[in-house]
Amino acid sequence: MRLTISINREINELIGKIAEQMGTSKRNVIAFALAEILQKGYSFEQLEALREKINLDSQTTIFLTEEMAQKIEQIDRFGLSKRTFFGLLVSDYFKKNEKNFSLAGDIEAKDNDVSRDYINTNMDEELKKK
Repeated sequence: MRLTISINREINELIGKIAEQMGTSKRNVIAFALAEILQKGYSFEQLEALREKINLDSQTTIFLTEEMAQKIEQIDRFGLSKRTFFGLLVSDYFKKNEKNFSLAGDIEAKDNDVSRDYINTNMDEELKKK
């Protein structure tokens, strides 16, 4: 099943960076997030609050398995279209979890720590001697 969702432009860029870092597509990153999102429940009040604070100004398309498509069809979307409903949930998910994703800038800072590389090199030399 093909699902087009409207998401926040900044979140769309974040998803693109995450996908690039992981070596996969934005579709896969969103599908992974949707699997986690579908395990939670949302109230009408929560969705209304999201509608007020999240600007859905970008669109993307994902492909879902039959099983996930069936789950999506059974969800009460409180009168919202699939595009808006899942766009709000996906945007909210990535906004809330933005700090949990290591992006290239974060990794470069970690790469400056050479102590780990030095230990690995010393271990390799010790193994060569044996």
